[in-house]
Amino acid sequence: MELAFATRDIRTVCEKAAIARRSFGRRVAKVLKSRLADLWVAEHVMELPVAQPTPMGRSGRRLRLPLCDGWGLVLAPNHDRIPLSRGRVNWRKVSRIRIEAIEEPHV
Repeated sequence: MELAFATRDIRTVCEKAAIARRSFGRRVAKVLKSRLADLWVAEHVMELPVAQPTPMGRSGRRLRLPLCDGWGLVLAPNHDRIPLSRGRVNWRKVSRIRIEAIEEPHV
């Protein structure tokens, strides 16, 4: 799968383990690295071996992929023409995603 990043800061955190550890702690940084590796080799988000993503909002145009300790990655399709099925994103046909955010735990 092709990965893109919504901001330079998100890209930096995802690409530099030391910055991820400083930002989120060792445990979250380790799981983040593992999830990113899973995404790189997956054909689509729904085939990830662990931590199945959940749709966000009624439109289903974003997914939340859990990391650990309540943290999660917010993902969006990154296609010019988003694959749809009955008006919702067909995530099994999405091969390009954009990481929109690394979300803090909800208190």
